[in-house]
Amino acid sequence: MPNFKEQTYKSILNRKKWIDNWFWDRYSINPYSGCSIGCVYCDARSQKYRNPDAPQLDPAAFEQDIFIKKGAEEILEKKLASSRSLEKDVVALSGKTDCYQPAEKVFRNTRKLLQVLQRESFPVHIVTKSNLVLDDVALLQSIAQETWAAVSVTITTADAKKSKFLDNKAANPSKRFKIVETIKKNFPEIKSGILAIPLVPGLADDPKDLDSLFAKTKDSGADYILFGGGMTLRDQQALWFLENLKNEFPELLPLYEKLYRFRYRPTQYKGQMAPDGKYLLEKHHLLFEIAKKYQLPIRIPRYIPDDYRNNNYRLAEELFKEAYTRQMLGGDWHGLFWGAHNIQNFNSDILTLSEEERSTALNLKEGLLEGINEWVDRNAKGREGDQLWLKF
Repeated sequence: MPNFKEQTYKSILNRKKWIDNWFWDRYSINPYSGCSIGCVYCDARSQKYRNPDAPQLDPAAFEQDIFIKKGAEEILEKKLASSRSLEKDVVALSGKTDCYQPAEKVFRNTRKLLQVLQRESFPVHIVTKSNLVLDDVALLQSIAQETWAAVSVTITTADAKKSKFLDNKAANPSKRFKIVETIKKNFPEIKSGILAIPLVPGLADDPKDLDSLFAKTKDSGADYILFGGGMTLRDQQALWFLENLKNEFPELLPLYEKLYRFRYRPTQYKGQMAPDGKYLLEKHHLLFEIAKKYQLPIRIPRYIPDDYRNNNYRLAEELFKEAYTRQMLGGDWHGLFWGAHNIQNFNSDILTLSEEERSTALNLKEGLLEGINEWVDRNAKGREGDQLWLKF
């Protein structure tokens, strides 16, 4: 059993410089510090996400010592009431931790925070592996009806045996698919789908297993399946994962040494953070093929505000989608990516700018600017359904 420790915090809401182009959140909240679900590959065990409340850099303590953010909803209420610079945008609950881990059943921090966000009309995105989210689905539906709400359920493999190693304290894969199925059947206003993240070499990357994952995602009625990127390895998180791998699947250690370029030592990790690029490119092509086979959308439909940001966000969504595809498949994506960020961060409606003003203000490459100018012209004439043309 984890140790629950209540702790007082000065802040609860994190504002990002750039909106997350995969999950669409401008803000994030972690209702708890530490996570007792304890996925063996979790990057939050690394020094990058070190828990400042924990007494030591112990990856095991991450899932044993759970700090409850006392009065989280009151801190959030005060922040939203006192700030004049917080535009209403997507708040992600989870990130370093699962907001529906077992502590939620006792303390209900996530529910209290959702109630505040509902009152203030903020859209929300839940990322979880727990069926506890279904306790709050009516509340999430209310948020979805007023603004936007999404529930993304992480499932790295549909194989129950492999899942027992990767995330054995989470709900089993069949129960997690059921979360999405329940939401889509009874609360269709909520966007809901599967996060097939991360791609875990040797355990969650077999073509047959991936096909099964996508097939079950399709059967669940999911709005999307989002995938991409290999599992990261760094500092003590790498040592934790590799020690567990050595104990359970020792035959896979040579594969990891090859993909991450290191020689295994139980006390030190000096490999790459991500697996070999050739490996990732091959797997991404496979994932795109399977998604096409099952006709599954591979992006989360984003929140579109009804203020001056409306056109900017719609255009940025198209650019991000193209950038994502090119990045996953080894194409030129940086210009599209940063162009999209510049557009959605711009402080006036892109349709109101002249071509010269767009060129100066957004600092876009010529080929990209040409396609955007055509998109703007079509949308200004009410033809928003037309696809973005890109010569870039």
